[in-house]
Amino acid sequence: MKAPVKKKNPHLGQDDPTKWAAELQELDAAMAGRKTKYWRRVQYPKPADKIEAKAVRETLKISQLAFAKALGVSLSTVRSWEQGKRRPDGLATKVLRALQRRPAFLNELAQAV
Repeated sequence: MKAPVKKKNPHLGQDDPTKWAAELQELDAAMAGRKTKYWRRVQYPKPADKIEAKAVRETLKISQLAFAKALGVSLSTVRSWEQGKRRPDGLATKVLRALQRRPAFLNELAQAV
């Protein structure tokens, strides 16, 4: 006869209905945008627009090709940003905004490639 199987966590799968009300209140607070014990709203930066991408490059006085190489993206990507076909997102937006504040950062980017 086999020995009974011992569970690793005997309480797994057993909910406590007394905690449901507090958890629902916390979820409601989080959905309303308030910071809670386990939830907080994260603000993501607005993606850069075509004017911003072109303005940064023109401020630096470099070609689209040199700009693309420094950022580590393709020439067609830079062109599509400047024509408004695509928008730089995520890290590209952060890099563009860093270049606006500190144009010398371009030299560091170019050397890192």
